[in-house]
Amino acid sequence: SIQSIMSTKGEKVVLEKRGAGLGFTIRGGVDYVHVPDDPGIFVTSVKQNGAAARDGRLKPGDKILEINGNDLRSILHDQAVSLFHHAGESVVLLVDRGAEDRLRAPQESPSLPISQQTSTATNSSLQIYRKRYWIPTVILIILLGIPTGYFIFRRLRR
Repeated sequence: SIQSIMSTKGEKVVLEKRGAGLGFTIRGGVDYVHVPDDPGIFVTSVKQNGAAARDGRLKPGDKILEINGNDLRSILHDQAVSLFHHAGESVVLLVDRGAEDRLRAPQESPSLPISQQTSTATNSSLQIYRKRYWIPTVILIILLGIPTGYFIFRRLRR
């Protein structure tokens, strides 16, 4: 039987092979990242006449979180393929529907007032400046003199 139960982690989908394969292809894994900054396993296509096509819920872009209780969130690609190949006749998947689209969507800017956004950007720039340019700053202090050097150091210490 085919079931779907919403959980806090994703949607539980049970597929019955009935002599056919699962009928979908995957990409991803810690060694074969499909979506930047996410080593998960993603559905890339659903084949006709497979269990996934019969069920109709699994779509390209869905992220497979688990198969038969095995966590796929941080696994090698070949290990994931092996789990799918040895999954048995009844396969229980935990699926994050549409995850790829959400992960690839441009991030919206934070809803801070403009004055705070500018302040945050300035602080971030200063931190980068502190980390990457302290040697050039010291050289500038030596070349430009103590008053300018004092001003630069005082500004960076905030």
